[in-house]
Amino acid sequence: MVLDSLEITFLGGLGEIGANCMAWAGPEGTILVDMGIGFPRGRIPAPDYQLPDLDWLEDHGRDIKALLVTHAHEDHLGAIPWFLMRIQVPIYAPLFALELIREKLDEWDLEADLRPLHPRQKLCVAGMDLEFIRVTHSIPDALAVALRTSQGIVLHTGDFRIEDAPTAGEPFQMEAFERLGDEGVVLLMSDSTNAEVPGSTRAEAEVAANLEAEIAGWEGRVLLTMFASNINRLGQIEKIAHRTGRRLCLMGRSLHTYLKVADRARLAPFRDESTVDPSRVGSLRDDQVLIVMTGSQGEPRSALARLADGTHPHLEIRDGDLVLFSSKMIPGNELEITRMTNGLCRMGAKVMWSTAKPIHASGHAQRDELAAVLKAAKPRYFVPVHGEYRFLLAHAELAEACTDAQTLVVETGDVIRVEHGAVSRVGHEPVRPLFVDGPLVGDEEELGLRARRKLLYNGVVFLDVPLAAPGDVKIHMPGVPDPDGTLEEDIRDLVEEALTPAPPPEGRNAARDDLQAAVRRLIRRRTEKRPVITAILTPPPGG
Repeated sequence: MVLDSLEITFLGGLGEIGANCMAWAGPEGTILVDMGIGFPRGRIPAPDYQLPDLDWLEDHGRDIKALLVTHAHEDHLGAIPWFLMRIQVPIYAPLFALELIREKLDEWDLEADLRPLHPRQKLCVAGMDLEFIRVTHSIPDALAVALRTSQGIVLHTGDFRIEDAPTAGEPFQMEAFERLGDEGVVLLMSDSTNAEVPGSTRAEAEVAANLEAEIAGWEGRVLLTMFASNINRLGQIEKIAHRTGRRLCLMGRSLHTYLKVADRARLAPFRDESTVDPSRVGSLRDDQVLIVMTGSQGEPRSALARLADGTHPHLEIRDGDLVLFSSKMIPGNELEITRMTNGLCRMGAKVMWSTAKPIHASGHAQRDELAAVLKAAKPRYFVPVHGEYRFLLAHAELAEACTDAQTLVVETGDVIRVEHGAVSRVGHEPVRPLFVDGPLVGDEEELGLRARRKLLYNGVVFLDVPLAAPGDVKIHMPGVPDPDGTLEEDIRDLVEEALTPAPPPEGRNAARDDLQAAVRRLIRRRTEKRPVITAILTPPPGG
């Protein structure tokens, strides 16, 4: 059966980074594409993760027939455990992603119907004829998805960059995009992360050559931090260690996890057992050491952050150490990374960023690569996906400059329809992000995030007032500035004046409310803060 119409609801990842998820709905049911988490670092207080709107998904649970995962990054599959606790459907994913999902399910004690996907595979799910295409990315085994409809092909690139000669695995299948373009693409949805960046991404082989030059030319210890999921780069680093006479040591749980997952998917560049245990690094000469560590984003409990604050159990930074950041600084992490690198430098390390030397390459296509995919696919309509709103706008402008496609810039919650040979925006769903905060999951209101934010910025005032002697009020003001103590004294005077004489029992609630309002006004005049005021009026004995 060929679909006559398709409706796509964007549930996360548009106008924002992370929590990628979309629902493709046809007459026979709905399939979901990706189920990712976000990292809400700009929020204070900061929850652990952001999830797609699981309540919306639960409401549509009967229609959902499957979840397709394009690749193994957390912003595309990290929300699967929370999803499975509400909805059980088959999960289709490439082998590397499938093994990572399996690892997560073991940790959560969950089960799922896991089914592998391969490049060039064709599959029919919920009446949808799908084809999967190999794309190259900063993680192994990434796929694009094509869906045939009577209107033409709907093509979603997933995350990608174009590598014709990758250091491992298959090259980017540009010929498949060209073939589908010749067949007729009605809608292209494409990764917009680097839509503002001119040129093309640096090849991994070039990154490896630049890293080797820096490592070979350094006489002391070399420590390198990178995204743990970049298994192909890790394989190149292991080869560099051999060529430069160094022993490779891995520090950080996620490095071992991704290597174990890659081994199960038969994609591991080497075995974990071949590396040096961190406890033995001290027995090697400095010029024999090459350590790969987690923590490129300043994560507080990561191996590199613990080195920077002197709490790592096996290693200390010292003069002569070289620390290579084979990574980029993700927006929102600047403060943590700067604090960490300052600590490393104070201890005597030389820190080198990819901004100074070309020792990192993005996993996301830049403008020349994005243009190449647009020209190969020749879509009639184009919707940029995956990125901040300005990235989507830049990608739409690029599409208009290099193709005849009509562009639609949409955001999370928007619904588009492919029907009658056209693509149009047909509505907006009131989706709301959910947040994970320790063991709790909920929206901002349910987790009390707004109230906690108010407390953080404004403080709180507790007043324990004995009505028999209101001047003896106990005042506690965490978070409210009072450098010289005069504010507390003025509050004490205000309480004594307001509650002398003591109000009768039937008037105490009103007196308490009036007192809280008066104290709030006083503090606002003096500090421009609006703290939460809580007053407890303790009646006199017998009254």
